[in-house]
Amino acid sequence: MTTARDVALAWLDARLAHDLDAVIGHAADDIVYDAPGVHLAGKDAFRKAEAMFLPMISGVTVISALGDDTSALLMYSIDTAPVPGNTTGAHLTVTDGKISTLRVVYDQTPFAALRGGADQ
Repeated sequence: MTTARDVALAWLDARLAHDLDAVIGHAADDIVYDAPGVHLAGKDAFRKAEAMFLPMISGVTVISALGDDTSALLMYSIDTAPVPGNTTGAHLTVTDGKISTLRVVYDQTPFAALRGGADQ
């Protein structure tokens, strides 16, 4: 039996490999994705978001991966072209082996600084 933790780690591995088809293959058709300032519903919207983000990823270090049959919680450090070493948390709900909800949290401060944002 594949656990939600297994699915979560496979999703993260696919992201690191820049394998968009594999990333999307882990998503349910009706996936709901939430991140700071982002709310997406459906596989097409999720594909567009991941297609824009994947090329920026240069590394991932898993800090912790917890889960059971239906939910997983990952904490990892993600290196991107604009911001290295951003500690990120992701909570995933898995239904029938696919990610049905994905909630991601991370420190937005370095990204805001790059955009010249006031919350530097």
